[in-house]
Amino acid sequence: RRREQFFHALNRIRKVDSAGRALNNTGYRLPPGDRYQVKVDWLARYRFNLAFENTRRAGWCTEKLVDPLHVNTIPIYWGDPRVKEYFNPDSFICRDDFKSDHELAEYVLHVDDTPELYARYIRASPFHGNRPNSAYDMDALAQFFNRVFRSQQKPVSQRRWFFGLTKWRVAKRNKLPGE
Repeated sequence: RRREQFFHALNRIRKVDSAGRALNNTGYRLPPGDRYQVKVDWLARYRFNLAFENTRRAGWCTEKLVDPLHVNTIPIYWGDPRVKEYFNPDSFICRDDFKSDHELAEYVLHVDDTPELYARYIRASPFHGNRPNSAYDMDALAQFFNRVFRSQQKPVSQRRWFFGLTKWRVAKRNKLPGE
């Protein structure tokens, strides 16, 4: 996976703490409770965060980019190829801008070792023109939910014949395997 490949490339040059499920080398696990707050408190301790999506798909940009930006940690991002349309590229390091993981790792170290460059990333607004993109527009979100809840159209699960078949199969499965 891309995340693991880059983790190893950077970790060969400078130690990287990994607190996630994969490659955990800190022993830390997110405790139950307000996981968001615990996560951003953890992220705030670091200057950089590997923000690699699980898949590369246009329009698929998750909290992996937003959470570090929230606490002034520079995301090293890979995922949505159109991410720069939605977020200011001056506020994060984009894997797509580099030919190799080694080149990216060297650049991250350069940013880490250059206070002016690091500060430029931290000071940059995550949004173009310092205006949140449409995904953060509360009026648009309210209109979307209004359309969803007022719609007379049946949900997909009620429009597709195979959902009914699946419900029937699940209902018939009242025995443990091997019984």
